[in-house]
Amino acid sequence: MLDAERRRYKDKTVQNWLKKLEDVSYDVDDVLDEWNFGALKLHIQRKNKHKPMDRRESGRVQSVSLVDVLDIHGRGDDREALVSKLMHEALGPLVVSIVGVGGIGKTTLAQLVYNDERLVNCFELKIWVCVSDVFDEVRIAKAILESVKKESSDLKELESLLKCLKDCVSGKKFLLVLDDVWTEDYTKWEPLKTLLVLVPLEVKFW
Repeated sequence: MLDAERRRYKDKTVQNWLKKLEDVSYDVDDVLDEWNFGALKLHIQRKNKHKPMDRRESGRVQSVSLVDVLDIHGRGDDREALVSKLMHEALGPLVVSIVGVGGIGKTTLAQLVYNDERLVNCFELKIWVCVSDVFDEVRIAKAILESVKKESSDLKELESLLKCLKDCVSGKKFLLVLDDVWTEDYTKWEPLKTLLVLVPLEVKFW
């Protein structure tokens, strides 16, 4: 009788222990499921976050200064304001920023102003450079220099490019458009801006 009672007690204890172990295993499964779901959600969020940048870096089309003005409508007031500012501004460096969310027509407006016939006699040089998402100071300086000289350059150092560019534009009044600028780090283009400000006569760029 005593052995039977002991077996029943042991069996009940084992059953309780197994029940608790089963409950714990279910809790562990739930925690793992939640963790896996959270990890997957975080991975998707990070992937989506970097998609716009990847598209800009891999498939972004470089802008050019050419535009068919007959196909553009509704930017007349903005165009007139900018052209007037460029034509009548007092002598000295002028920086004009066209800012806004993507797709509102910033590049189109810059193209309209750049190609306006009223500016033909206002500037000895007009330079258009598409900066795009990666702000490469050397590439930008080289693009400006090659546009001015109308020939390719073998220079690869920023210092050499800036010195040569200064020699080419000194004493000339020119319009420089830096289009499709994404970076908000102004220190990246400070060397170029400093050079252009120090150049004699007049430079206007945005």
